[in-house]
Amino acid sequence: GRLDDCRPASLAGELEASARWEAATQRLADLALSASATRGTLDFSRLALTTPGAALFTRGTASLEALDLTGFLQAKNLARVSETLGTYAKVDTAGLRGHGALALAVSGPPTHPAAKVVGTLSDFAVAGIAAESIHVDADVPDVTKPLNTDTTLSAKRLMVGERTFEEVTLD
Repeated sequence: GRLDDCRPASLAGELEASARWEAATQRLADLALSASATRGTLDFSRLALTTPGAALFTRGTASLEALDLTGFLQAKNLARVSETLGTYAKVDTAGLRGHGALALAVSGPPTHPAAKVVGTLSDFAVAGIAAESIHVDADVPDVTKPLNTDTTLSAKRLMVGERTFEEVTLD
């Protein structure tokens, strides 16, 4: 594409970018991006976002017709993510904590893509619910209809308020 032809279908070229967000002396996030475009299709060879406590790595393709992205979330310490979001973005994360890894995939038309999340988080907690270890296997055929899912959650130990449940599976 050319600067005087900004139609998405004519997009072509390469991009290497990096950015760092800081507040005072605290690093909030680092972004690294390597991408190319041919005839309107973006090819992300590397998209990495790191924050205190977590990192997201993604690659794949995106166009006006289709998405095909895969990624990996490495959660080293979600309490640090929660603290950063609360302090600098004033976001209430409802006591988020835990660590583990999730594999992510998004595919299909951009207006209603499918999503898949698979992974395990340990010492996980949010909004008064805690799990010693929770395994997630979620398929959402259309993210615009998030209640239509095929999801399995398995927890070694689940605590809800003052109640404790052993070996819980929600399907």
